[in-house]
Amino acid sequence: MTRELLELIPPFDGELYSEAWWQRVAPNLTPDGRALVQKTLTAAADRLGEVERVKFEAALRALQPPTSEQLAFLRSPRDPTAQQNLLQDDRWDLSKILICDPEIGEAIEWNDYQFFSVTFENAVFIGDTKFERTQFAGEVYFTKAHFVGEASFFNARFANMAYFLGVQFTGKAIFNMAQFEAVPNIPFLDASTFALVVFASSRFAGQANFFQAQFTGAVNFCSVQFAHKTNFFGARFKRKADFIQALFADEVIFHEVQFAGEADFRKATFTGEAAFWKAQFASKANFQEATFTGEASFWGATFTGKADFWGSTFAGEARFDQAEFIDMAIFEGASFTGVADFHAARFSKTVSFRGSKWRAVPDFVGTAFKDGMAIADLENLQTSLTNHTLDWRNDPTRTPITDRLQALRKMAHDADDRPRELDYFALELQSRYQAKKKLVAEGDDTSQETEDGDTNRDSEQDRGWLWPKRQLIWLYGLFSDYGRGIGRPFGWLVGLWVGCALGYAWQAVCWCTGSFLEDLATLLSQVYTNALLLSLVNALPALGVASEARKSSLETLYRTDVPAIVHGIGIFEGVAAILLLFLIGLGLRNRFRL
Repeated sequence: MTRELLELIPPFDGELYSEAWWQRVAPNLTPDGRALVQKTLTAAADRLGEVERVKFEAALRALQPPTSEQLAFLRSPRDPTAQQNLLQDDRWDLSKILICDPEIGEAIEWNDYQFFSVTFENAVFIGDTKFERTQFAGEVYFTKAHFVGEASFFNARFANMAYFLGVQFTGKAIFNMAQFEAVPNIPFLDASTFALVVFASSRFAGQANFFQAQFTGAVNFCSVQFAHKTNFFGARFKRKADFIQALFADEVIFHEVQFAGEADFRKATFTGEAAFWKAQFASKANFQEATFTGEASFWGATFTGKADFWGSTFAGEARFDQAEFIDMAIFEGASFTGVADFHAARFSKTVSFRGSKWRAVPDFVGTAFKDGMAIADLENLQTSLTNHTLDWRNDPTRTPITDRLQALRKMAHDADDRPRELDYFALELQSRYQAKKKLVAEGDDTSQETEDGDTNRDSEQDRGWLWPKRQLIWLYGLFSDYGRGIGRPFGWLVGLWVGCALGYAWQAVCWCTGSFLEDLATLLSQVYTNALLLSLVNALPALGVASEARKSSLETLYRTDVPAIVHGIGIFEGVAAILLLFLIGLGLRNRFRL
């Protein structure tokens, strides 16, 4: 009895030690192993009731030894006689026993063996178990088996049904280059969907490797738990592959995988990085309500059938750059917390983002939409951007944010959606402002974004202009809301008129004689009325009566000696009014395409 075997023995609580459990374990125990179990029973007697202790001791004594064929096979699996006995039976039953090789230790090897039909249901494999290059000509059942050590099925061939339902892989599981060739030959069964290779509800506690494995028939990985790194690099699924509600707790690799049938990942959870680089989906790719906690990369993937990501959650970066969508693509209700990268992707049919949620600016630079895209589907984008703190720095591995916003603005322009085009332009200017703000704060960092979105190669020359350029962008937003309307510049123009009028009136009050100040009504009616008139004609000098009105107002307010500060206020007002009138005209042009 080894340390690993002892770890398989459950706590002695009178609940887990059933008689059926002893009948499964005891046939494979050596005399030393029996003695050690008896010692364990005796040591645990103080935690058992008398009835339970007597019951289990009697059960242990009453157990029958394994059959001679089983004992010969287990002690010397390479023995030709044992193998011949194996092949003579329709189904060799090795279920419900604890399997190890007592001659060579825990590990047991069936490399290059040829099984016709075998059952390992509920079997426990103590050490490393190898079925490398093993041929399973008939049905094979590993239902609820437990592999304590490494389980290697490297280059094994399963010609018929292979059931790994509810299997526990404690160590590494290796199915590299394994071939699962089972297809149903029953007329009323659909070969494209009926799974004869089943891993449903299994748990891979160690690494799971299916490198270049081939699945000729449908395969079922529903509710499988992959606790560590999983590798399906180059695997081939010729019929439907079900990964419904599968859990990938670590990195999973589907590089260059070919899904000839439907790939169903509904409600699957990817906690680590999910890499589907250059994967080929010949039929429907179903990722409805899938959750990607880490980066989800479909770089260069080809979706020949419908790509359905309805309700999916992308907590990390979602990369679909250079992917090709030949059929329609659905991202309705999807949630993108990180950057959604569709750089240089191609959509041959309709793509829908209706109801999608965004927390960062998506990358549609160089994206080709043959049937177009409804820009209205991105209605939540601006709100999400406004309520989220963005990283405005230029990441060398990612398209600059200004370029991404330019692409969105172009999409809105092509869709003739003028309001959204203006909104994206405003966000583009805000991104430039934030980029310049970081450049000023970071001093000599020469690898940041310049105003055109490129790398700053002449930082010492350009850095001196960063602050005024940043302030101009800020002022443009302050006074005109980035040209999106006339309300803000018109309000500033009215404020300029009233404010300058107060300045003129204050100077008139300070300049006038005491006798003029005695009549308050005269002050209010003449001084401020004339001040408003003077401010108006200074702001709008093109008015026909501007010259005469200005002359009359000056004489009324200041008699013949006009203070120099009044001329200064007038010059400032005239220049400011011209700029605000220009912004009003720009807002009218932008809004109504004049």
